[in-house]
Amino acid sequence: MKQLFYLSAVCMLVLTACTGSFKKGDKGLEYKIFNTGSGKTVGYGNYMQIHIKQVYGGTKDTVLMDTRDYMSRIQVLDSISAPLAYFKILKQLKKGDSLIIRLLTDSAFKDAKQEMPPFMKKGKYLYTHVTLVNFFETKDQADSANQAESVLAKPRIYKKQVEEVEKELAGKKHKLILTVNS
Repeated sequence: MKQLFYLSAVCMLVLTACTGSFKKGDKGLEYKIFNTGSGKTVGYGNYMQIHIKQVYGGTKDTVLMDTRDYMSRIQVLDSISAPLAYFKILKQLKKGDSLIIRLLTDSAFKDAKQEMPPFMKKGKYLYTHVTLVNFFETKDQADSANQAESVLAKPRIYKKQVEEVEKELAGKKHKLILTVNS
């Protein structure tokens, strides 16, 4: 009985950590930083090597993009290349930290030049998961890291491209079968 109680308590703590409150940022952004890194925070003008995963949290979560399928992104941290609301959040990260940013679809598409995709609904969230893999002080360091990772990423990229082509061909084959049987 005690074991069941302890297991329940641990599960509640884990769920609370995952669903705990988000801090409020600018422009409707809400965020949580998971401090697992060490050292100094990324500085203005540093080049961030980050993994980004964007998810639509509707009735069924939909992954919109995940750089782990290809390779990390290297981006300079400044208030010009990153919107100010995001810049204020990103500048708090240390190497190894992770971050979840959420934004209501209503807010995301309020001033956008494109309409909300039909599968998205108002009142649902777009989640952006960011992991700061590393950061570099010079462009040369960032370029060198990017070249090294591109060599490692080639097999992943090739595999992903083959999967996408196979998926497309399977869809066309299914449509062809339906057409022939009609």
